[in-house]
Amino acid sequence: MSIGDNLSDNSMTKQLTMEKILAIDLGTINSSMAVSIGGQPTVIANLKGQRVTPSVVAYDFNGDRLVGQSAKQQKIINPQNTFYSVNYFVGNKYEEINNKIEEVSYHVVSDRSGKVKIQCPIFNQQFVPEEILAQILGKLADDTSFHLKEQLTETIITVPTYFDDTQRQAVRDAARIAGLKVVRILSESYAASLAYDCDNETILLFDFGSRLKVSLINTKDSVAEVKFAVEDIYTGSQDFDRKIINWLAEEFERDEGIDLRQDTQALQRLVEASEIAKIKLSLVEQTQIYLPFIINTENGVKHVNKILKRSHFEHLCSDILARCHFTLGKFLEGIELNNLNINKVILGGGSTCIPIVQSLVQSVTNKSINCNINPNEVFAIGAAKLFPNGITNDFPISLIHDEVDRKTKFAE
Repeated sequence: MSIGDNLSDNSMTKQLTMEKILAIDLGTINSSMAVSIGGQPTVIANLKGQRVTPSVVAYDFNGDRLVGQSAKQQKIINPQNTFYSVNYFVGNKYEEINNKIEEVSYHVVSDRSGKVKIQCPIFNQQFVPEEILAQILGKLADDTSFHLKEQLTETIITVPTYFDDTQRQAVRDAARIAGLKVVRILSESYAASLAYDCDNETILLFDFGSRLKVSLINTKDSVAEVKFAVEDIYTGSQDFDRKIINWLAEEFERDEGIDLRQDTQALQRLVEASEIAKIKLSLVEQTQIYLPFIINTENGVKHVNKILKRSHFEHLCSDILARCHFTLGKFLEGIELNNLNINKVILGGGSTCIPIVQSLVQSVTNKSINCNINPNEVFAIGAAKLFPNGITNDFPISLIHDEVDRKTKFAE
């Protein structure tokens, strides 16, 4: 894939003002937002104090709409009314997303014209993906406005690098539904290069979020271009969580003869505890997973109480790490064949916070990695740096054409 993005334009300078623009990283799993304050990008926490917000919308059994962490907690107990990974469907025809349908618990259908619709049983209603994304964007905008005590309506949105013009337009439509005016749609690759102030460099972006993606970005003369990219569509950050979930469930079944994965309430607690444990193990060598009263049996109430060491976690995830090694190796083979070189390695996506993943990238590329920016926030920070001093209301909306040339996938 090759995407040309203009990094700067000196002719813009006279039009700049201090009016803030909301920068949103609209991720498949999590989203984040940032604004430029005093010329410096600042990540804004949501109302729960979290610097990332799950890209999830749910309607609970009372018909109330939930967005973010509260919606994510509905995924197991209310699966058909909980909508996540909507980026897979936005801007696509139904015939283009058949391989994605099995990855979600809710029903995705086609209307008479072949457009994607998402069924919401609790209302006996169908939504287009843009309506779901609008709820996420609206939540991020509202939380930012609450934090800053001022309403922001103009936004820059980052999207997966592989998004084509139709998908980008769908995101614009979602923003319009949310009452936002889109100044720019940025590729995540371009945003990452902005975050690290890269110019006249060739950057390897190792992005391990919803999917494992590796891109080679060339920045020269204020233009960022993705020269080569690979993606493993079968490997994503939630695979790490599943390893811990299954380990806890299998340990409990061995001890108590009960599979907690068959109980929705117990499974939901396993899911939440596993994600927390994964995050903690990026900072400490071991963590305790304690879930009191996980299930009530005829022999009494049972609990989960386990110590998980980082070394054991890495062992559990050995096959995921092997996929990382394989995909990165294929990428390096590809850029060598095209006579391309790497000046800098940068990280994006939550799973690149895992120490063993960072070590793998550094070992395989034989280069030091740049990770002084939180990989969960790097895209939002990059977007916030596009116009560090804001813009005037009459600033041109469509300054740059994003050209999509090709995409290379290694699926096995």
